[in-house]
Amino acid sequence: MEPLYHQTNKLVQETQHLFSQLEKKTLNLDVKEIENSIESKINLINSNCEKLDVLCLKGPIFQRQNAKMRVDQLKYDSRHLTAALNSWRNKIIKRQREEAEREALLSRTFTTNDHVDIMIDHNVQHNYSLKNAIYGVDDLLQSGSSILDSLKSQRITLKGAHKRLIDIGNTLGLSQTTMRLIEKRARQDGFILVGGMLFTCLVIVLVIIYLTMSFPSKEDRTKCWNHRDEYWKCLDDGKTEIDCKKFRDQYEKFCPALWVKHFDRKREYLKFKEQLEQGGTCSLDGNKTDASAQTSKAVFNFQTTNTNSYE
Repeated sequence: MEPLYHQTNKLVQETQHLFSQLEKKTLNLDVKEIENSIESKINLINSNCEKLDVLCLKGPIFQRQNAKMRVDQLKYDSRHLTAALNSWRNKIIKRQREEAEREALLSRTFTTNDHVDIMIDHNVQHNYSLKNAIYGVDDLLQSGSSILDSLKSQRITLKGAHKRLIDIGNTLGLSQTTMRLIEKRARQDGFILVGGMLFTCLVIVLVIIYLTMSFPSKEDRTKCWNHRDEYWKCLDDGKTEIDCKKFRDQYEKFCPALWVKHFDRKREYLKFKEQLEQGGTCSLDGNKTDASAQTSKAVFNFQTTNTNSYE
């Protein structure tokens, strides 16, 4: 193991020396040959590291940790050299591209009034758009991956919960048939819950429709009050109930029964109040009583209803 380790370490040092030659840019230097030499040495270092991993496992136990650390250091150096080689190649490719573009620009001929369309801004904008699209796709892939991971974790959790429930049921002596009946009952309870909610909503809608239809419209309320005023005017002219029956019928037709009762009490109250102001007496239920007592009873009957909710 030791000879192989020292050989690999020597290869690392030689590779670093070759990189230093590349950086110096000396004349009569074959860059392609040095680049190929560096790549071959890096491949040899990687193969030696794999052999050293196998030899570490075969060595004595008390030396494995130290040997493993030395091999990991060689792997780190190899990765560092590989990254440096890739960076050097990218730099060379970029330099060659810049030189080619410069040569193409310098070799272009310009004449008077010659239209030259340089698509630099358009290409830059197109590049930005492509980068944004790539970032958006990466975000979508990342979010989709996170969603799949969460679904997997939920599936594992639900499986574990189901298994625990079955274990608990077996511990309690519940059979598979009983467990299926429980699951079926749970589904039925769900249907009952949904049905009850729908029935409650239907009842609420019907109540709202009934209340809306039972309350008179503005036109009907206006007719009710007009016929009430005609009926009261007929009575105030000294006519009897029989003479004012047609007004009474129209009055009861357009006014709800509760409104008719309320308006009758209101008229009775106004009549008693007028008699009280005149200082006389009036009759109620066929008996002659004092006007103040009559008025008090009428006021009580009138104020027991919601006097503000009908007009």
